[in-house]
Amino acid sequence: MYANVFSFLLTLVMHIQVGCPLRCSFCATGKGGFARNLQPHEIVEQVLAIEETFKYRVTNVVFIGMGEPMMNLKSVLEAHQCFNKELKIGQRMMTISTVSVPNTIKMLASHKLQSTLAVRVSFEYTLLAGINDEKEHAEELAELLRMCGGGYHVNLIPYNPIEGSEYKRPYRKVVQAFVDALEARKITVSVRRTRGLDANVACGQLRNAFQKNPLLEIEPSPSIERTLVTA
Repeated sequence: MYANVFSFLLTLVMHIQVGCPLRCSFCATGKGGFARNLQPHEIVEQVLAIEETFKYRVTNVVFIGMGEPMMNLKSVLEAHQCFNKELKIGQRMMTISTVSVPNTIKMLASHKLQSTLAVRVSFEYTLLAGINDEKEHAEELAELLRMCGGGYHVNLIPYNPIEGSEYKRPYRKVVQAFVDALEARKITVSVRRTRGLDANVACGQLRNAFQKNPLLEIEPSPSIERTLVTA
């Protein structure tokens, strides 16, 4: 039996793939290689396992963990439907976060989900010390958003360090200066609160600590359209 089911929100960050094929240079997950897509039931089982372990109901789901949702969209959509119809998680309590794989945003939009699409309503911007955290970078970002039509929210993510990376985390005063520069240009902005940094499980740090070699590289299907569920 669940205790205090409705007294608080329990958010679960979902894994979408084993590894990640995008290999972002600042992310530990990509450095570990890519093996395969998760099947829908493997995504759903993550929620069931957490609920069974902690005896609390998962209220929020974020497709942002290991892997890129748009490159396993068929499984994401099937899991999304199961969460909503079977586990009674509201569509607006689910977020799909993506680095914007070309030609996929419109495909996802065609399914008319009520879920939050992180890249559509907000932009997540990773701050790398000395690389993209200066005032002029904030001004360039503000101008880019203005050209896109304005009205967007920016979620700043100070870089979470990983072993073997040359990137550094910016100082708090630098982050605040970036915030001030955006707000001066009427951009709504927030700074991601870092959780799990001491355990190497913060954003961009997910990787098997015992993995000695990269995963066997398996290229994802070149036709992302084939992964979509017909509306």
